[in-house]
Amino acid sequence: MTDRPPAPEDVFHKLDCWRHLPAYRLEPTLAPFFGLFLPDILRCTFEIEKDPVVIPEFPLPLKEISNRKKINDSVSDRNLSVKVDYAVFSKNLKTMFLVELKTDEESFDLNQLDNLGSAEKTGLPCLISGIINISNATNKKRKYFHLAHNLKKAGVVYFCNDLYKKYQHPRSKKLSWKQAFCSIKYCEKLSWETEIIYITPNGKHPDECDLKKVCLNKGDVTKIHFKKVADIVAARGGFGPMFAYYLKRWKSQAGEIDPRKLPSVL
Repeated sequence: MTDRPPAPEDVFHKLDCWRHLPAYRLEPTLAPFFGLFLPDILRCTFEIEKDPVVIPEFPLPLKEISNRKKINDSVSDRNLSVKVDYAVFSKNLKTMFLVELKTDEESFDLNQLDNLGSAEKTGLPCLISGIINISNATNKKRKYFHLAHNLKKAGVVYFCNDLYKKYQHPRSKKLSWKQAFCSIKYCEKLSWETEIIYITPNGKHPDECDLKKVCLNKGDVTKIHFKKVADIVAARGGFGPMFAYYLKRWKSQAGEIDPRKLPSVL
């Protein structure tokens, strides 16, 4: 214990220790760090333009993706969604990246891969339609209002309502929530492609057997391992080199390190 104030390195040090504990989940804690560097990671992998729009916990409407796979009818009739860690929209208005982050190779979920494959085949227009339906039904309308504006920033939707153009928040009596979400329209002239990406410690999942189970081909999924991410973020300066150092440490399976060799948690 020291008298100095906590530093950014203390955060990574604590995560490095805590990740070995039975119930601790490193993945959601690292989500903002990966979110900050995703534009650089994708630009180095796919040579996309700078500043794509990154939306975390992006909803994939179950009712829409259920058209592509067998699903319980009682579920497909409701306005529910599953989430992908990040949806990233390229500035050239051509590609949507659906990105799943895994900090543990053993946490791979075949149903999750099936959902991503179904979302890819469903296409962005239907997904947006489903999101608008959920927006009308949910109690979290203010949050979906912010999601709609992120999609507008990405060039996916536009607002056709004159009141919307004046940016009248639906809390105003001049515009109801129903009117607000009815005014959101998909940019139909655009043709978006979808790329599925897994970022994992060693790039082991999904394997070819998993892909065949959900009717995906080897080229349908791009796998990026932590070493590649570390090489990219290390060149970004700031806390990038520090993040890169720990990413290389986190390639090893949690729990494998002798606890006696770990430094004490600050």
